[in-house]
Amino acid sequence: MNIMPRIKNSKFTETPGARTLFRVFSGLAVLLLVFGFMGCDLAAYPLGVGSLRVSIGADNPGIRSLLPGISMEPAEYLIQGAGPEGESFQAGSFGEDTDVNGLAVGDWVITVSALNVEGFPIGHGEKSVVVKSRTRTDLTIEINPVSGTGSLSLQVVWPVEKVENPRIAAALTNPRGESMSLDFSVGTGEASFSGAGIVTGYYTLSTQLLDGDSVLGGVVDTIRIVADTSTEGTYTFTDINSPTGDLDIAVVIDMEEPLAVELTGVVPVLSLGSTMSAVASVSNGGTSGLTYSWYLNGESFGTGTTLSLGSALRRGHYRLDVVVFTSDGRRSGSATHSFTVE
Repeated sequence: MNIMPRIKNSKFTETPGARTLFRVFSGLAVLLLVFGFMGCDLAAYPLGVGSLRVSIGADNPGIRSLLPGISMEPAEYLIQGAGPEGESFQAGSFGEDTDVNGLAVGDWVITVSALNVEGFPIGHGEKSVVVKSRTRTDLTIEINPVSGTGSLSLQVVWPVEKVENPRIAAALTNPRGESMSLDFSVGTGEASFSGAGIVTGYYTLSTQLLDGDSVLGGVVDTIRIVADTSTEGTYTFTDINSPTGDLDIAVVIDMEEPLAVELTGVVPVLSLGSTMSAVASVSNGGTSGLTYSWYLNGESFGTGTTLSLGSALRRGHYRLDVVVFTSDGRRSGSATHSFTVE
């Protein structure tokens, strides 16, 4: 796609290019912007003028996990440039290369916004570059998820007849270990939370159902907050023990790739006094360091890739959760296993 600005009083106006559908399966895209004369005769252009080609591409298949209910796949890119003496350009791209010719030499600031298929802004990148006369200059811009705040809505449901004095203890914890308690409104057989102004990123969400001071059940999940978007989830507690309980989860939430966590070595039924060794593995963790945190019915129970448990457990229903974070805290994932001690 070619965009040739018309020059009038040293100002640029734009001509929009044709659109071709292009889907990128990633929350992180890289834009390669090449300044200079691309595939043309340098002598055909006067000194003091340059050109720009924008190439868009990504190669990171996304994994659906505990994400907000919007598409985090870039479908369109808005490319803008601000140059010397008020020069500017704007171009849209659906993935094809975009050429902008006739740029003035000097300092330019290039910004790129990534939009999903609904036109919602999900990524942003910005970088400065110097355009030189009749010289090729390469520039790479990294697009990251839009920063800001989002909201969270949660609902917890339980059998009314099994809980006399229901209470919810819940907290969001960021990768730095900073926690925020969630204040639920408790009703008959259900409780709800709604909060806004939560900084974007991944969190560990811990939720426990209590009867007075007795823990009836608990769950720990990875959850993600995206700018200007609501993350929603429903937790349904069934087969509640006294004081322990079992938990079935139905989370209806729908970008940066969640970790794919798997559990092996676990069994559905464990004999009283016996043990099992649970092993957690991540198939898409890359080469970065990973931290593993284990929870049993919502209580912290250990760290590391392997956890042995069972010999000290009483008869009843249990839920084992593992939450995994990368060392930079930008990616996370979790896995769970429910079992019974008989």
